[in-house]
Amino acid sequence: FPKVLLAGSLHLEFKRCGKPNCRCNEGLLHGPYASRRWRKSGRQRRQHIPMKKLAATLISIEEARLKRDAMYTLKQELRDAG
Repeated sequence: FPKVLLAGSLHLEFKRCGKPNCRCNEGLLHGPYASRRWRKSGRQRRQHIPMKKLAATLISIEEARLKRDAMYTLKQELRDAG
């Protein structure tokens, strides 16, 4: 089972539904709702993340960031050495 590394960042959001008699009109917003945001072909994309998958998604995003940072560092070292 290959592990998927996800690009982007994780965001928690609180929303106002707009119903006239809802609690959110008094400041108690709905949420938190989790979403992952990333850029693809110059456009920002967003994906809703169910709370049950929040921890796994966060780990995958962090592992992708660490891999990207390691690749960048290696490229810098190779450029400086040669």
